[in-house]
Amino acid sequence: KKFNGNKDEAFKAVIDMTKKLTDNNNLEYNVEIYESSKDTGYTNLAIMYTMQKNRVIPGIVDVKDVLEIYNKACTIMIDTRDLAYMGSVLARDGVNLKGEKILSKKNSRILRTLMAICGTYDYSGDFAVDIGIPAKSGVGGGILATIKNGMSIATYCPGLDSKGNSLVGIKY
Repeated sequence: KKFNGNKDEAFKAVIDMTKKLTDNNNLEYNVEIYESSKDTGYTNLAIMYTMQKNRVIPGIVDVKDVLEIYNKACTIMIDTRDLAYMGSVLARDGVNLKGEKILSKKNSRILRTLMAICGTYDYSGDFAVDIGIPAKSGVGGGILATIKNGMSIATYCPGLDSKGNSLVGIKY
């Protein structure tokens, strides 16, 4: 969906989709982590202004609203089961384990491709060569890897390396 200017509706759409992708209706975002991120997102704000300058984000949209939605989305509290379930949806071309279509086949493929080319930040090229499957790491210490045949692997261990990936998750 396109952003209609209502940041509360937009975040509700994000968390509702995350609940579908994880098959977990009890997800919430962490208010404390979100509040702490509000004062440190200058790089993300600069990126969003650049995106707006290049018309990726329409000029009528307040990029600070988009950043708020993004920061809240980054603090949605999920566990490794949720992460693995989400990966299985991507690995099954958008279909969950109940047989329900959550994402289109095309969007699932696009997401797996993005994971492969930039999902582990500056380590993405090495990860692709060394491991060879699409993966996405998060600043909370989670890593999700998935392949098209329906399998996904999720790890969690806080503590990040110099490239922003879980120290233990990347090692094993």
